[in-house]
Amino acid sequence: DMIFRLDSGDKRKNLIASGDALFAQGKYAEALAKFLEAQAILGDQALTAKVLDSQFELLLAEAERLKGLKQYDAAIKTLELARAKKPSEAARIDAMEAGMKMVMEYDVLMAEGDKAFAAADFAKARDAYNKASKKLDTDEIKKKVALANYQVYLKSGKESLAAKQGDVARAYFLQAKKYVDPAGIKPDEVDNLIRQAEALVPLTP
Repeated sequence: DMIFRLDSGDKRKNLIASGDALFAQGKYAEALAKFLEAQAILGDQALTAKVLDSQFELLLAEAERLKGLKQYDAAIKTLELARAKKPSEAARIDAMEAGMKMVMEYDVLMAEGDKAFAAADFAKARDAYNKASKKLDTDEIKKKVALANYQVYLKSGKESLAAKQGDVARAYFLQAKKYVDPAGIKPDEVDNLIRQAEALVPLTP
């Protein structure tokens, strides 16, 4: 019986050491399994805390996974489960939820902008993209803001060109050209339109 207790004690110690190492590597599920196995041999307050920490980190990882899938409601519910596990980590949970809500708002505005852009309502698209850029400053949104601006000025320029207002059209097209590089598009179209506008402007003697 004494030998069994010694063997169990060694096994428990090894399990806890393995769990600690796995936890430090971010392998929370594997760490939890080791801690639970050690707890089955003999539980104490320190081990209970390790189990709780592993469960908490697993919930945070799951919330991040759900966020990546854009399942924000489920992600926030998972964060609330984590909060219930460790109320002392409320500030960390609050920060994660705030970040998640920011991404949610960004996605809504991006979808709004994309819908308006597809309908050729470029001014509305630009407005939505600009609002999205205030939520998250990403390369994606910078490009979309530039593309919307390009189309807004291009559209106004084409309208002026159709009305034979060459100087006004040229001014709009030159504004549009400023967004060619940030939007990642070729300048051929706008350069051609600038030439057409210039052809309408009477030469000064």
